[in-house]
Amino acid sequence: MSVPSEVPVYGLAEIRFSISGLSYSNPYDTNEVDVWAYVYTPSGSVLAVPAFYYEDVGRGEGFWVARVSPIEEGVHRVVVKATDGKGNTVESSAVEFVARGFAGRGFARIDRDKGFIVFDNRESMIMLGIDLAWPPNRATAVSFYERWFEKLNKSGIKVVRIGLVPWALTLEWSKLHQYSQVDAAAIDEIVRLAEKYDIYIILVFMWHNELADNWSSNPYNVARGGIIKSPEEFWSNPVAIRIFKDKVRYIIARWGYSTHILAWELVNEVDLTTNFFNAREQFLNWVKEVSNFIKSIDPYKRIVTISLADYSSEPRVWEIETIDVINVHRYGPEGFKDIATAITAIVNTLRSMYGKPVIVTEFGVDWRWIGGPGLSKGEIPLWSRDTRGVGLHEGLWSSVFSLSPVSAMSWWWDTQIDPYDLWYHFRALHEFLKEVDPARSGLKRLSVSVETSGSRPGSITLYPLAGWVQGTGIRENKFVIYPNGTVTGRLDLLSGFIYGTCHSQNALNPVFAVTMLDRGRMIIHVNSVGRAGAKLAIFVDNALEKVVELPDKDGESNAVRNEYNIDVEVVLEPGTHIVKVSNLGCDWLSWDYITFENAVYKSAKVDVFAVGNKTFAMLWIRNKDYNWWNTVIARRSIEPAENVSVEVRGLEDGVYKVEFWNTYTGQIIKVEEIRIINGVARIYVGTVEKDIALKIVRIG
Repeated sequence: MSVPSEVPVYGLAEIRFSISGLSYSNPYDTNEVDVWAYVYTPSGSVLAVPAFYYEDVGRGEGFWVARVSPIEEGVHRVVVKATDGKGNTVESSAVEFVARGFAGRGFARIDRDKGFIVFDNRESMIMLGIDLAWPPNRATAVSFYERWFEKLNKSGIKVVRIGLVPWALTLEWSKLHQYSQVDAAAIDEIVRLAEKYDIYIILVFMWHNELADNWSSNPYNVARGGIIKSPEEFWSNPVAIRIFKDKVRYIIARWGYSTHILAWELVNEVDLTTNFFNAREQFLNWVKEVSNFIKSIDPYKRIVTISLADYSSEPRVWEIETIDVINVHRYGPEGFKDIATAITAIVNTLRSMYGKPVIVTEFGVDWRWIGGPGLSKGEIPLWSRDTRGVGLHEGLWSSVFSLSPVSAMSWWWDTQIDPYDLWYHFRALHEFLKEVDPARSGLKRLSVSVETSGSRPGSITLYPLAGWVQGTGIRENKFVIYPNGTVTGRLDLLSGFIYGTCHSQNALNPVFAVTMLDRGRMIIHVNSVGRAGAKLAIFVDNALEKVVELPDKDGESNAVRNEYNIDVEVVLEPGTHIVKVSNLGCDWLSWDYITFENAVYKSAKVDVFAVGNKTFAMLWIRNKDYNWWNTVIARRSIEPAENVSVEVRGLEDGVYKVEFWNTYTGQIIKVEEIRIINGVARIYVGTVEKDIALKIVRIG
């Protein structure tokens, strides 16, 4: 048995050995052979580390390996035990290695109280992330990730999400319960590269396609010599579950040593698997069983999560104790035209409901890809038109100021971000967040308001923040619009569809309470209708004000086809009104935005996000009209917010330095000093055309 004499804490002690005296034919089947390394630490605890079978690719040499990452300094003693299917056990003599010095931050943990990721060395950071789901092919996988990791490191990005997928890197696609040592060797190198470039990996065990459009070639399929007849059996068949758990065990044994594996993700977008909704109970039991299994065998108790294409399609999964992070995927164009407001509403609502951190691990302005489904001939996805990355910018900054531990992670890494050279968005935010330790600082949302005295009336535009909503307990979806620009209500349920009488979601059709500062219009922009047609109805103060017949014109059921592309308006007199937008027709209609003229003050035409503690604050101030839909697609003119002045509450009295940051260059524009009296910081910002960020730091 070979073992290194000395390694740093959080480094790798790789113990290699062979096994004799036991009978087994499949080294990957724990029913045939189960091998563990027991590490006796200097403090007296015992670390149980699963071992795995390893083949030296190209040489054909096979042996066993236990990869140990010591978590304390001193002498460690290791004993290996192996048991075969007949109950025979062999045990090695003890070997020792010394852990001296420290390598890196240690393992990542979730601090539930503070809502952030904290490393073993107590360091925390708000990390920037992006998807790098798979390489172009197996042959170039390692060089692909080395090239990209170097690029991400230079841009300040810390987190990537990588999947084991049949068409690139996987372990178990050629034959069930047999793992590709070629793929495993490539993943070895990718993990080492992540350590080299300080990149943290969310590793996805299985992609939904395996139980959907790739089912015919799935080794679990009886048609391929497997054990189950249909994809939905995967969640309940005990043999299938046992075999999958062996795969999970192998992954944890081989790569669980690395501090740069941030989290395990059980399945990607599981609700897209075949017949998922007919197997919900079995799925939930599966998640409980597999996530509990992971917690029992991962010696470093790493973060565990899972993802749904629609995070609300099976919300009970977020209640499972062994799921540590709520994992959100959100794409436009339906209901995602104002990304910053949507992400803020989603993150804040889910964190409040479940008491867990929320990470948007996939997002984009449009889910469709070039040449893919959902596009007419010659049509291009909308992200390809966002060459300046306005949607990317919104997602990054809003998620950080929603106190997500990792920024929203864009999907279109290779088709939008890199070709359009949008890396500066990451670099700017990285510069702004330098030296910010959110857990130690105790960052939380601060109370902030916009000064409106002396300001002229202006308009406010709301955008749908949700797509098709399956159903909720909401009886009336009411929103209150205040003259200071504040909007209250379940914004995460402001759907981009106005549901007709043939749909049970009528209760989600919006009702607005608005105070008109002067005479003005309410304008709703109608995009398209369903095949059965719609009838838009607008009620003002319980009286029917306008009805617009909207018969189907194109024979399609596409919510973003611009089938109508019209404004429908009603005039509102000064005073407070209740405006209800309804649909008296059968099918749905989709809308792009609703504008209320003269309903807010012009100085309040900003969203202000503030986080901090008693002596420090960060602010992101954004013109409400500056979003990707307005600027890239609709090309509407943006009315600047004038004479913006904000008040931040919750800071201690004293002298503070205020830094004004350019959110695109990551540079400080100017620095001022202010004095805080009675816990209120008053800061004049001026005109806001797009967005700006502020840091407020106590200096005396």
